[in-house]
Amino acid sequence: MRPSAGFNLVELMVVITVTGILLAIGIPSYKMMSERAAIKLATNELVDAFSYASSQSMLSGPGQDISIVFASNSPDQWCYGVSSQTSCDCTVSDPNNSVACTVEASGSKQLKVTSSKDYNMQIAIDTAAFLANSARFSSVRRLVQPGDITINSPSYSTRISLNAMGLAHACSDNGLGYLSCD
Repeated sequence: MRPSAGFNLVELMVVITVTGILLAIGIPSYKMMSERAAIKLATNELVDAFSYASSQSMLSGPGQDISIVFASNSPDQWCYGVSSQTSCDCTVSDPNNSVACTVEASGSKQLKVTSSKDYNMQIAIDTAAFLANSARFSSVRRLVQPGDITINSPSYSTRISLNAMGLAHACSDNGLGYLSCD
């Protein structure tokens, strides 16, 4: 009898079956991990945008308020931009356009825009708590209209609360690593 030189059909079928079982378990876990990462990224970027707008309003001097302007065609097609103008269009990508969401930094206009297109999955933002879909940071008193923004994905939800002093904090009841919203 000569020694076998490879796999037999039964061994190959066992390997394929085990691989299939591992993939069936792993793919949903990977999707949930990706969704958690996307909603945490969206939440952290918006909290950072509020912090940036608050600090820029203090640095810019009297009369140079900073706004965060939100726009939405539908809950999952949205954008927001940070601007030294009272209103801007966050769909404009040219910083030299007069309606673009820009701030002055290092002597030039810099585009400060985030969009639902920046995420590889469905992330929805509800900005109904803000008047005229914007938050304006006063350069004189550093006050802002307080409000809440809800960020949703198919399985998770976070809320960002902005207080009158311009401080933002995130919370979630979904175990995303934020404090509870209670």
